[in-house]
Amino acid sequence: MSRTSARGTSRGNVFVLALFILGFLATAIAHGQVPLNIGLIPGTDANGEPTYKATVINASPTQDALNLTVTYTLPSAELPISPPPSGGCLFTPGPVHLTAVCSIATLPAGQSHDFTIAVHPVNTAPQDVTATATESAGGTASAFITSTITEVGLTEMQVDMTSTNREKSARHSPIT
Repeated sequence: MSRTSARGTSRGNVFVLALFILGFLATAIAHGQVPLNIGLIPGTDANGEPTYKATVINASPTQDALNLTVTYTLPSAELPISPPPSGGCLFTPGPVHLTAVCSIATLPAGQSHDFTIAVHPVNTAPQDVTATATESAGGTASAFITSTITEVGLTEMQVDMTSTNREKSARHSPIT
């Protein structure tokens, strides 16, 4: 008996959820907004640096998402790594957050696109990252993830400075 009851409740919940989703899609399409879904997954690049891949899905069966932008918000002390995999993204450091903005002109109906950035952490504190997708008609979606950095590598850097400004001795002749 509990099996039957559970099935009935499950079907009812699925039906209500389906109606909610259809209502949301109908409202979004009626207002010209493209329904978007976004997922955010941490990873590492070939050098072991943290990467964040945001996968954006255009959930509309008929309408393209135009001027799609994904904005990442990361801790302020992260150092951007660009180009690949971050190529095509604009990084803007700030006092509170590092922001990366990636964009494409069109995401066709029913299609998805991956946006991947890489950063170099400066400490092992948990990294809170948010990715928000927006399109020109007002459709939005966002995802949040906290990744744990276990080790921060040291960057090897050498700076050689050479100056071409050499002081020339000037000879002054007395004014008569």
